[in-house]
Amino acid sequence: MPDMARHSSRSRLLFWLLGLVAISLLAIVLTTRTVLLGAVPEKANEDVIQELEEFRSLAQDGVDPETSQPFASNTRLLQVFLSRQIPTRDEALVGIVDGRLVGLPGPAGRSLAEGDPLIQHATESPMPAGVYVPDDGDPIHWGTVTVDGGEGSQEVKLMVARFTDSDYREIAELMRVVTLVAAGVLVLAAFLAWLITGRLLAPIRKVSHQAAEDSRSGSATRLGFDGTDEITELARAYNDAWVREYEVRGINQSVTQAAAREIREGINQPEKLRATCESLMALSRLAPGTRGIATEQADLGVIARDFDAQAIDASGTAQVDRTALADALRAIAGMLAPHAQQPLRAGAHVNGDTARLWITAADFVADDEQAAAMISWPVSSTYAAVVRTVADSHGGRALVTADASSGTTVLLELPAGGEHHDESSKKSNSRDADRNKQ
Repeated sequence: MPDMARHSSRSRLLFWLLGLVAISLLAIVLTTRTVLLGAVPEKANEDVIQELEEFRSLAQDGVDPETSQPFASNTRLLQVFLSRQIPTRDEALVGIVDGRLVGLPGPAGRSLAEGDPLIQHATESPMPAGVYVPDDGDPIHWGTVTVDGGEGSQEVKLMVARFTDSDYREIAELMRVVTLVAAGVLVLAAFLAWLITGRLLAPIRKVSHQAAEDSRSGSATRLGFDGTDEITELARAYNDAWVREYEVRGINQSVTQAAAREIREGINQPEKLRATCESLMALSRLAPGTRGIATEQADLGVIARDFDAQAIDASGTAQVDRTALADALRAIAGMLAPHAQQPLRAGAHVNGDTARLWITAADFVADDEQAAAMISWPVSSTYAAVVRTVADSHGGRALVTADASSGTTVLLELPAGGEHHDESSKKSNSRDADRNKQ
């Protein structure tokens, strides 16, 4: 049974993305609420101060509109001010003369009756302003200003009250809308994150499914990928490694089968058995299907003439593995010799960045099947394994040409030096420098 506790990478990515979005939205909602709630008392205090300042200004510089003279009494001052003011729906303006309410404004603002706890609280408070919090309501900001006309005059007081209950109701309604919008954004983010993570992980999922099918079928399929992002490159690299491993496994199996067959056939043929052992020793120095061998600057003409003393025209130097090329020439000769009556001829030359080394059987014309058997994976002989391994390890290739006029030629075409052997070239140059010092 599958482990239900396990979660896919897509689910984990979705969880973290949604968690990040949810935390961000929560921070936005809480910050918005905090800012709005903090603005309510500030605005209420500003409204109270504004009304009180207007009353002070009228008391100092105003005139009675009926007489165009300064106000004859503070009571008249209070009545004129209250008649002019139009309080908002959240304000209350109350005139108090010797403790009695006078000149209440019209129905535009909040109404307060005589004996209201707010009025009692404001008149009894030693402070000119404050906040009154009723038992079942929101804070009420209030302020008072007293006009004293002197000894014997009536004490006139103006009280301004600013209610905040409607502000808090508006904030609560606004926060409900903001919360609903945030929830909608979270749902939309979940949908988009599901699509994005699916697209993002599609290459990995594609490789995983194909690898599972290949494991069941015992094969390897090279997949195509669109894109250059890191995840696509990872999927491509994994698929390439999977296919490469399968190919190398097939190569090694073909080499093992060829060696086993040759050993069985060579039990009573010492020369053939010795040739098989030499091929296996060469392969032990160069793993099939690999690159990056230790190379040095070598004269290809010398390598060719070690096999064929008549290869006078063979020349050119290249960055190669001498021993590996000698093994390859021996293997090529081993494949061509059984079919040739005339001596085999070797040659070599370097043209630009390409080095070529070959052996020709002039009196043998290989057909397509024979030519493929000499250089193709999987191999049918240890000789062919050596030839292909040497070519692959140098970053080159093996070719076969056959025609009636020139016979059959097995050719190694290799880089003369450079990009495939930078590290080994440095080692070779270091060894040459050490020899020069000595």
